[in-house]
Amino acid sequence: MSDAQSYYDGLIGQGYTPDQATEYTRGYFPDFSPVIAEVAPVAEFQVNEEVAQIAETAGVEQSALLDTARHFDANADGTLDAGELQAAADAMTRTDLPAAPVDPMMGAPPVAAPLADPMMGAPPMAAPPVDPMM
Repeated sequence: MSDAQSYYDGLIGQGYTPDQATEYTRGYFPDFSPVIAEVAPVAEFQVNEEVAQIAETAGVEQSALLDTARHFDANADGTLDAGELQAAADAMTRTDLPAAPVDPMMGAPPVAAPLADPMMGAPPMAAPPVDPMM
């Protein structure tokens, strides 16, 4: 398996959608084309009648939800049930993932210093260094 495919598979494992994982992988491997298991087109799936409600609640287009949800057919029965549709909607609207994946070779981005707690006042400042020549 190539480094690019391994990176892509890792992003999928973290919950990124196939489109997001492809976009981020191409940032490091511009010629990357994912090897994705064949997934039937949306038209071949039976769809639970709750799809409109789940799409509206999640704030996503119904067609985008269906296109993504076909990758979430966990039991591979050709039916997108409410749980599978909800899992797809959750993946599409996740905000707990970083804006861009962390490159394991570069490490995590630097963490900003904590802000002062307005109730506790500003953190104590270090004394300026003493100039021995003065």
